[in-house]
Amino acid sequence: MLHITGLILAGGKSSRMGKNKALLPIGDKTAVERIVQALSEWTDSQVISADEAETYLFTGLPVAVDLHPGEGPLAGLEAGMEKEQADWYLAAACDMPLIRPEVVKYLTGKIKTSEYQAVLPVINGRRQPLLAAYRADCLPVLKNCLSDGERSLKAFFDKINFDIITESDMIEEGIKKETVEASFFNMNHPEEYDKLLFWFDRQKES
Repeated sequence: MLHITGLILAGGKSSRMGKNKALLPIGDKTAVERIVQALSEWTDSQVISADEAETYLFTGLPVAVDLHPGEGPLAGLEAGMEKEQADWYLAAACDMPLIRPEVVKYLTGKIKTSEYQAVLPVINGRRQPLLAAYRADCLPVLKNCLSDGERSLKAFFDKINFDIITESDMIEEGIKKETVEASFFNMNHPEEYDKLLFWFDRQKES
């Protein structure tokens, strides 16, 4: 039986937001807690990847501290995969806290039948590598990229085989278009956080 770990990426600098995105309140929980909640039902364990551990002790989850600080999401993926052994890792960045369980269920279902090293959503024509699934054998490739000074996700994906899923695939499986859009909406600026709160309030009312 496959072991799937939810890997929450919380190591970004949040410079455009002006404050730590992972700790922004969304209803009665922080962004990081919202993501943990969405992942927990469909993953076997969860780990937070961050540039330091103390900030996230309140979650009760293990925290993987970046081995290459300041090296971006590749370093965050590496730290999480080093910290928790699993067959697959479902990565979710802390600036996408409206991810819904229906989307998590769909992604973990794809994992269980995939012959690829990664499952990469492409939403509205854009790759979404920070809400995607990675098989354990991606770790040596990540390490080689980082040791060679290649920090870009594009360079990493050029070295692995991956499956693509689109919003149409999810909609065909019965997931509402609005659910897909909300799940892949990321907040980088204060106005995007305001929009996210509006969506969250609308979801509560529906």
